[in-house]
Amino acid sequence: RGLKLKLELPKAKLPDLIMDSNKIREVISNLIDNALKYTAKGEIKIKCLLTEDRERVRIEVSDTGMGISRREIGNLFKKFSRGSNADKISAGGIGLGIYVGRKIIEAQKGKNWIESPGLERGSTFTIELPIESDLE
Repeated sequence: RGLKLKLELPKAKLPDLIMDSNKIREVISNLIDNALKYTAKGEIKIKCLLTEDRERVRIEVSDTGMGISRREIGNLFKKFSRGSNADKISAGGIGLGIYVGRKIIEAQKGKNWIESPGLERGSTFTIELPIESDLE
């Protein structure tokens, strides 16, 4: 489809995180997979940075795809929920990826959210993980 994939990493090394790296990899992989499924043209950007307060690492997966309406954003974190425009493509899935991803991020003492300027205007999925955490 000619999609561009951009990766933006900070020049300085990010601090080490205490986390379940396999689970976080699963969440990020799911977000990238969704971006690929729902983007017919344009680009997908993965950005990793240290937050301004230097207490969290932020990972953003942005795309120029289908976008999400404001009223549907909150519903995407519910079980078996998909955007209404997801049926326009044969993406498969049953609507558990984002829900499970949120549970994983919360278990890691992090937070995540979705932003979109609206339908057909792309979306950004953001994860923030604390630099120091007591996951025991």
